[in-house]
Amino acid sequence: MLKIKNSLRLVALDFETTGLDVDNDDVIQVGILVCDSNFRVVETFKSLIQTDKDIKELKHIVGFLTGLSLKDLADAPAMQEILPTMQRLVGEHCVLIGQNI
Repeated sequence: MLKIKNSLRLVALDFETTGLDVDNDDVIQVGILVCDSNFRVVETFKSLIQTDKDIKELKHIVGFLTGLSLKDLADAPAMQEILPTMQRLVGEHCVLIGQNI
Protein backbone atom coordinates (compact mmCIF):
# COMPACT_ATOMS: atom_id res chain seq x y z
CA MET A 1 0.00 0.00 0.00
CA LEU A 2 1.11 3.54 -0.74
CA LYS A 3 2.50 5.36 2.32
CA ILE A 4 2.16 9.14 2.57
CA LYS A 5 3.53 11.40 5.29
CA ASN A 6 0.84 12.28 7.82
CA SER A 7 1.25 16.00 7.15
CA LEU A 8 0.50 15.65 3.42
CA ARG A 9 -2.91 16.05 1.89
CA LEU A 10 -4.09 14.83 -1.49
CA VAL A 11 -5.93 17.51 -3.45
CA ALA A 12 -7.81 16.55 -6.58
CA LEU A 13 -8.74 19.39 -8.94
CA ASP A 14 -11.17 19.25 -11.84
CA PHE A 15 -12.02 22.14 -14.13
CA GLU A 16 -14.71 22.55 -16.76
CA THR A 17 -13.93 25.10 -19.46
CA THR A 18 -15.59 26.77 -22.42
CA GLY A 19 -13.25 24.77 -24.68
CA LEU A 20 -9.74 23.36 -24.93
CA ASP A 21 -7.89 26.43 -26.22
CA VAL A 22 -5.86 27.77 -23.27
CA ASP A 23 -5.49 31.16 -24.95
CA ASN A 24 -9.16 31.71 -25.77
CA ASP A 25 -11.31 29.62 -23.44
CA ASP A 26 -12.26 30.22 -19.80
CA VAL A 27 -12.81 28.09 -16.71
CA ILE A 28 -16.55 27.85 -15.94
CA GLN A 29 -16.60 25.30 -13.10
CA VAL A 30 -14.18 23.92 -10.52
CA GLY A 31 -14.37 20.92 -8.25
CA ILE A 32 -11.89 20.21 -5.44
CA LEU A 33 -11.62 17.10 -3.27
CA VAL A 34 -9.23 17.10 -0.30
CA CYS A 35 -8.13 13.81 1.31
CA ASP A 36 -5.91 13.22 4.31
CA SER A 37 -2.89 10.92 4.26
CA ASN A 38 -5.20 7.95 4.89
CA PHE A 39 -7.20 8.79 1.74
CA ARG A 40 -10.25 9.94 3.72
CA VAL A 41 -12.19 12.85 2.23
CA VAL A 42 -11.86 15.79 4.61
CA GLU A 43 -13.27 18.61 2.48
CA THR A 44 -14.90 19.27 -0.86
CA PHE A 45 -15.59 22.40 -2.86
CA LYS A 46 -17.54 22.98 -6.06
CA SER A 47 -18.46 26.20 -7.81
CA LEU A 48 -19.59 27.54 -11.12
CA ILE A 49 -17.47 30.45 -12.34
CA GLN A 50 -18.68 33.40 -14.36
CA THR A 51 -16.67 33.85 -17.54
CA ASP A 52 -15.11 37.25 -18.32
CA LYS A 53 -15.58 36.75 -22.03
CA ASP A 54 -18.57 38.07 -23.91
CA ILE A 55 -19.80 34.83 -25.39
CA LYS A 56 -23.24 34.39 -26.90
CA GLU A 57 -23.47 30.68 -26.16
CA LEU A 58 -21.37 27.81 -24.89
CA LYS A 59 -19.91 25.60 -27.57
CA HIS A 60 -22.34 22.77 -28.26
CA ILE A 61 -19.91 20.10 -27.06
CA VAL A 62 -19.26 21.99 -23.79
CA GLY A 63 -22.98 22.22 -23.06
CA PHE A 64 -23.42 18.56 -23.94
CA LEU A 65 -20.53 17.34 -21.77
CA THR A 66 -21.13 19.59 -18.76
CA GLY A 67 -24.86 20.15 -18.91
CA LEU A 68 -24.17 23.86 -18.32
CA SER A 69 -25.61 26.86 -20.12
CA LEU A 70 -24.89 30.59 -20.03
CA LYS A 71 -28.01 30.96 -17.88
CA ASP A 72 -26.39 28.67 -15.27
CA LEU A 73 -23.31 30.90 -15.21
CA ALA A 74 -25.16 34.23 -15.05
CA ASP A 75 -25.25 34.37 -11.23
CA ALA A 76 -22.01 32.44 -10.68
CA PRO A 77 -19.20 34.12 -8.73
CA ALA A 78 -16.18 35.53 -10.53
CA MET A 79 -12.91 33.62 -10.28
CA GLN A 80 -11.52 36.32 -7.96
CA GLU A 81 -14.31 35.60 -5.47
CA ILE A 82 -13.55 31.88 -5.11
CA LEU A 83 -9.77 32.08 -5.48
CA PRO A 84 -9.12 32.53 -1.71
CA THR A 85 -11.03 29.30 -0.98
CA MET A 86 -9.18 27.47 -3.72
CA GLN A 87 -5.81 28.71 -2.42
CA ARG A 88 -6.68 27.64 1.13
CA LEU A 89 -7.64 24.14 -0.01
CA VAL A 90 -4.53 23.64 -2.11
CA GLY A 91 -2.15 25.36 0.29
CA GLU A 92 1.10 23.79 1.47
CA HIS A 93 2.00 20.15 2.03
CA CYS A 94 -0.25 18.71 -0.65
CA VAL A 95 0.01 16.39 -3.58
CA LEU A 96 -2.01 17.71 -6.52
CA ILE A 97 -4.03 15.37 -8.66
CA GLY A 98 -5.51 17.05 -11.70
CA GLN A 99 -8.04 16.67 -14.47
CA ASN A 100 -8.06 19.32 -17.20
CA ILE A 101 -5.70 21.58 -15.26
